[in-house]
Amino acid sequence: VIVVVYDGTNMQLQSGTTPTTPVVNVYTANTPIGSSTTQFDITNTVATTYRYTYDGTGTDPLISAVTFPIGTVVDIQGQNFTAGNNGLFTVTGSGNNYIEVTNASGVVESNKTIGTGYIVKGAVYTKPAGLKYITVEQVGAGAAGEGEISSDSGGSGGAAAGYAKKLIAASALSSTVDYSIGYHATGTNTTSTQVAGRTIFNHSSPITTTGGTGATTPGTATGGDINITGQKGGGHASNSSGADIGGVGGSTLLGIGGAALDTTADGNVGTGYGSGGGGGLTTSTTDVLGGNGADGVIILTEYFN
Repeated sequence: VIVVVYDGTNMQLQSGTTPTTPVVNVYTANTPIGSSTTQFDITNTVATTYRYTYDGTGTDPLISAVTFPIGTVVDIQGQNFTAGNNGLFTVTGSGNNYIEVTNASGVVESNKTIGTGYIVKGAVYTKPAGLKYITVEQVGAGAAGEGEISSDSGGSGGAAAGYAKKLIAASALSSTVDYSIGYHATGTNTTSTQVAGRTIFNHSSPITTTGGTGATTPGTATGGDINITGQKGGGHASNSSGADIGGVGGSTLLGIGGAALDTTADGNVGTGYGSGGGGGLTTSTTDVLGGNGADGVIILTEYFN
């Protein structure tokens, strides 16, 4: 119940609380470190502390105490790592070519490359004073479209990421929440097998939206009030004249897949967030690339009154 008084022109509020405009935060992806060839040795330094050390093989990930200071959030998803060594962690120690994390599921292993996975920096959301609730809307990253090598053919489009949306009361939020945003898969001149990055808001009940992989494996979503699997990429086809067409990328609620092609060119990139790249098309001996997928995102809206 509120009290208002008419002043001859407008109704003036005499009691109650004036609504506060919601604050919209858009969090986007960081570039992964290293590449598929980057190789790590994983050792158990003490108790549940595990050290990931770049052993000099493959692309240098440029790890140091400056680039990965203590407290940095990191999402480790190495294709060739034992499953227990993958996860979202907080850096507890770092130095030249290594980071340390607390991981009760860690396993000692050597000479493990990232492969089609990734290692990417995350970040921390801090709950502001006076917050009543938030909405979290997010997608993972989109897969790349397929390229072609001198094959007089078109590639399929890349699959889209999963989408989730959730309403969370401030009382249910920790004072800080780790999160990581999925980075897109990059198109090559062959069938793309690179895994597009997941997006995770690591609330007590984590919201996770995985990225697309190739053309036929879209991302999934868990932890939201709404969870939607991404769209598959479109297959290459032929037009009414019998000419090949590069496939369209899969779409999300927050992004449109790369458009189809009917002339020789690299695939079109996915737009917005979480969409797949379009397939490349070649009608000659020209090699073409698949289009890049689109990065993931977290759109977090804060409500105070």
